[in-house]
Amino acid sequence: RSQFVGLVCLTACLMLATTAMAQGQEGQGRRGGGRGGAGGFMMSTGFLVGVEQVQKELKVTDEQKEKLTALREEGGGQRRGQGGGGGEGGNRRGRGEAPSEEQMAEFRKRSEEQNKKVEAILTADQNKRLKEIVLQTRGAGALRDEQVAKSLGLTEDQVAALKTIGEESDKRMGEIRQSGGDDREARQKKMEELRADTEAESLAVLSDEQKTKFTEMKGAKFELDRRAMFGGGGGNRRRGGNNN
Repeated sequence: RSQFVGLVCLTACLMLATTAMAQGQEGQGRRGGGRGGAGGFMMSTGFLVGVEQVQKELKVTDEQKEKLTALREEGGGQRRGQGGGGGEGGNRRGRGEAPSEEQMAEFRKRSEEQNKKVEAILTADQNKRLKEIVLQTRGAGALRDEQVAKSLGLTEDQVAALKTIGEESDKRMGEIRQSGGDDREARQKKMEELRADTEAESLAVLSDEQKTKFTEMKGAKFELDRRAMFGGGGGNRRRGGNNN
């Protein structure tokens, strides 16, 4: 699993930069970002393929893991060569500032390229399942994705309504995270309640036909153990598949 840490970190950095631009308020790891929905971390194909629990679900082979490791090393080298680990971009993140438009364009380009390379390593069935898992992990936030909206045939009014719901949810999530105090469990409970409320409110915007299609797009249910991924379930990232 340690072989995938570099790939995971690279993709996470790209996603976090996108979040900072979308929100203008958080430059940290977990996000209430414009696409995650109610504070859900927006997980791309590149990120999720590095998670052990997802690898098991996809039945990733040893040969595929080797190719993904090579891709991680390639991506890490490019990032270092472009000053991705420090410099002005790193200083801006350290100060909690949003990246510039130029940086955002570069981040998006690199993220898309990385994901395409990951997809080329996986089989058609693995890619299909991985995309279904991405939709599930993003929850209601996936409805704000341009491609998803197009697939569901969302109207301009629906897109606008979902944008408003998401932005309000992001704002409330940021307030919860910045509320302070030591009661982490209480904050977590509030965030989970907010995610559920946002999910229900977002789905209410859809027609019955769109709801059915969205459910079909997500495929068989997959419970991702986020706490294990981000170290909240016991101090180390371990055995994501055993915790539902």
